Amino acid sequence: MATFADIKSGRNIFDMESIHLKKDGTSVYLSFNAVVMRDADGKVMGTQGTAKDISDRVRAEEITRLHQTELAHVTRVSTMGEMATSLAHELNQPLTATMNYIDGCLLRLKSGEPISPKIVEALEKTSQETHRAGDIIRQLRTFIGKVDQKFEKVSINDAVRVVAAMARPELQQHRIDLRLDLDKTDPIVAGHEILLQQVILNLVRNATEALQKMGVNQRILTISTAENAGEITLVVSDNGPGVAADKVEHLFQPFNTDKEGGLGLGLAICRSVIESHGGQIGFAPTAEQGAAFNIQLPSAPLNLDAESVVPK
Repeated sequence: MATFADIKSGRNIFDMESIHLKKDGTSVYLSFNAVVMRDADGKVMGTQGTAKDISDRVRAEEITRLHQTELAHVTRVSTMGEMATSLAHELNQPLTATMNYIDGCLLRLKSGEPISPKIVEALEKTSQETHRAGDIIRQLRTFIGKVDQKFEKVSINDAVRVVAAMARPELQQHRIDLRLDLDKTDPIVAGHEILLQQVILNLVRNATEALQKMGVNQRILTISTAENAGEITLVVSDNGPGVAADKVEHLFQPFNTDKEGGLGLGLAICRSVIESHGGQIGFAPTAEQGAAFNIQLPSAPLNLDAESVVPK
């Protein structure tokens, strides 16, 4: 209907893609390219053009997208494996606290002490720590799970906060100062929350590894978000040693890595994910030293809920 409206307003050439159904219910994807035919008075008489069956191309793109999704999933699981030690420590804290609170309550009750405010307080703290442990496990299970193909509204700030919580044990272990500078307007993008979290976490872990080469009192990692004129910017920067000039050109190419045992797929997947969201990712050295990865994403359309679609 939008194309017809353009024709009425004077448009003379158009192209569009559409989906049709065969009698057996299977889909046919067509690409139309046509010119508008008008009479001497400029009245629309019809159109003349061609329709090309692009079903094979669309299905090939879908297969590629599914393969990328599976690869991203494998990488997420691998990332959690690499973070296992720090995550185990993060879980051990609430579990140890829970055990201590329960043991304390049992000792008091076995000694014949009546239920007192101190016992009630200890049980309340036990409940809080149990919920904390459950939230950590739930977060991890969600992160390593499969993602839906539908786009949804995603708060970039919330995605950053989730990643910050997951990375916190590792950052504390290496004495890295994490600083968040998040846009107060809470920018919203259209996309997959888990995949966007994966991109941010990958950049954070790369920065963490780079910062380990710096003195313990100099390690700063900053994540900032901003929105301007319908474009959302996310920057992950650090004051580490930076990236050698001769390696910048190949940063986002697959199998490009200096890590022992690494596959070199992290940044390649990041670029694939961001481009599938209609955005761009780039690298630039910071003003003094270090590195900054910049991500630009379009803001979510207001009617996304009504137009939730499989990404292209």
